[in-house]
Amino acid sequence: MYKWLLTLMLGMSVLLSINAQSPAKKILDHSEFDTWKEIQQPQISNDGRWVVYELNPDIGDGKLFIYDGNTGKDRSFNRGKGAKISADSRFVVFSIKPFDDTLKAQRRRKVKREDLPKDTLAILDLNSGNLTKIADVQSFQLPAKWSGWLAYLKEPAEAKADTTKKEDAKAKKAKKESRENGSTLVVRNLSNGQETSVAFVKSYAHAEEGSKFTLVSTGDDADFKPGVYVFDGAKGALQTVFNQKGDYKNTVFDKKGTQLDFIDDLDTTKMRVRPFGLYHWQEGQASAKLMADDDSNFLPKGWRISENANVRFSEDASKLYFGSAPQPILQDTSLLDEEIVKVEVWAYNDPVMPTVQNNRVEQEKKRSYECVLHVADGKIVQLATEDIPEIQLGNEGNAAFVLGYNDRPYGVERTWESWNKRDVYLIDTQTGQPKLVGKGIDGFTSLSPNAKYVSWYSEPDTAWFAYNVEKGTTKQLTNNNITKFYNELNDTPDEPNAYGLAAWLQYDEAMLIYDRYDIWRVYPDGDSEPVKLTNGRAKKHRIRYIRTDNESRFIELAEKILVSIFEEPTKKDGYAWFDLSYNSLSQLQFGEYSFANQPIRAKDAEKWIFTRENFQVFPDLLDSSDLKTFKQVSNARPQQKDYRLGTAELFQWTSLDGEQLDGVLVKPENFDPKKNIR
Repeated sequence: MYKWLLTLMLGMSVLLSINAQSPAKKILDHSEFDTWKEIQQPQISNDGRWVVYELNPDIGDGKLFIYDGNTGKDRSFNRGKGAKISADSRFVVFSIKPFDDTLKAQRRRKVKREDLPKDTLAILDLNSGNLTKIADVQSFQLPAKWSGWLAYLKEPAEAKADTTKKEDAKAKKAKKESRENGSTLVVRNLSNGQETSVAFVKSYAHAEEGSKFTLVSTGDDADFKPGVYVFDGAKGALQTVFNQKGDYKNTVFDKKGTQLDFIDDLDTTKMRVRPFGLYHWQEGQASAKLMADDDSNFLPKGWRISENANVRFSEDASKLYFGSAPQPILQDTSLLDEEIVKVEVWAYNDPVMPTVQNNRVEQEKKRSYECVLHVADGKIVQLATEDIPEIQLGNEGNAAFVLGYNDRPYGVERTWESWNKRDVYLIDTQTGQPKLVGKGIDGFTSLSPNAKYVSWYSEPDTAWFAYNVEKGTTKQLTNNNITKFYNELNDTPDEPNAYGLAAWLQYDEAMLIYDRYDIWRVYPDGDSEPVKLTNGRAKKHRIRYIRTDNESRFIELAEKILVSIFEEPTKKDGYAWFDLSYNSLSQLQFGEYSFANQPIRAKDAEKWIFTRENFQVFPDLLDSSDLKTFKQVSNARPQQKDYRLGTAELFQWTSLDGEQLDGVLVKPENFDPKKNIR
């Protein structure tokens, strides 16, 4: 195994003596580090014109930069954080934070939270350059996939002094904004600046693709009732979804914003176990309908609707996944603390060690088990159970089944083995019936994009496997005869890991799997031998797929994919296009720099931002149309040229046991190897 070994680091005293002849440059010491800045949160607009990033020091206030690729100029905003670019590339919205030293000073004085300085919301119109500021904003949401609207939640307003006359003392007091009661939500039309305000809002969210916001309000104790509402951007109007005082949780839209579901507790008593229900609303309905509660027939005996589950729609909105859970065991509140016997009992065959149990107490209290609501007919099916507690959706929830996991039979074994065995099942979403895929599978199993196969790498077998869902059969796909698909350099007392799965091809036709250097096409039916696509091993080039679209679930059959190249002997790095149709590699960048593992691509234009760096070159943001030529966007450390940085070079030697080792030799500036250094 080649090893990166830093073989020589000379102290500051050596730097002083060797560089005495060049007093013009400063000596770099720890006092300088806090002032050096780091690039954070880089992003590019959908049209590729605008680049937004933060430049922040380790301590103190940073800046937000907005760079115009057309002019090469930028604007900066002190203490700007959390910027979002609108989907139409017209606006940048961000928060302006209070001064860092002011905030810390007040916290040291134990100033109450409500009296601390608040954030300011900033809205920059990229076309006109106009900046709008709105004080005292605690959060905002700018949809990533649709434009025209912004929602922001104000901080609770300070209560005004009571001027009520004595004779009016018994009159009902006006409701006050607070963390518990909620505060004002404002929905703003970005095109014309018109705003709609909603009182006493506690939470809000937006649909992924449809122009809608949902919100939960506690009402104003007058005409505006508590409940769930939807603001429709297309109509510019607020509509009621459900009106009743309650504890609303997990309010979620489907992708288009045509359906809305939430968990709600409407009970006004002081029951210790809260009776939550699942409510469903569809566009056009006057009010949301109760779909499930603790008395529903699909629930196992003694179970309830869980408020802690992740509520989510399938991608096609035909199913809603939510959770149930057993009734919690309640502690006897009539006993004093000293009257409660606290005993911890452990047996040698416990599947989970007591220390692990203690660490998981709160997690286990909130454990829930997946259920599915079929929207078309209202049918609800319990999917996960105590025997199969873990669930993975298939085809973004669209599939007719889910994957189920049970690792409990192997808990005792896991206390001394590093294996992570699990029994794996396919569970029918219509019936809840499980079908065994395999017992004791030691490897992470996952469904292919179209849910035709379940695939995994088995560490004990050092091989890839796939289960054909339609046929119900399992095939071993690799055997390490033509190449080693396991980690050749594994030096731990354990089975070697795989190099990994790059991606699936369209229609679940094949998997792209790595060996140490290359990408292989592996067929999940197991009827054909794996095919090597790249030729990196000959030159010891490690070639890896770079996913440029975070939402892509597969690679199209004839697609050109971006790959990274790393040459082991020289440590050179670079990018290339790989054409799947012709198995050809076209180099873009390759040389003495280390390039970003994940360049960022504009959604609607052939524009990129990426970085390159070496020992002397800081990884500033670079703007490019082809990943070959580029313009520098940022200048994060201009002061670097004023310091004595030295040089670094690759160093190779043979260890005492005959192994070839690689390292980096770092030398101070103006180093003279003829001088004797002690």
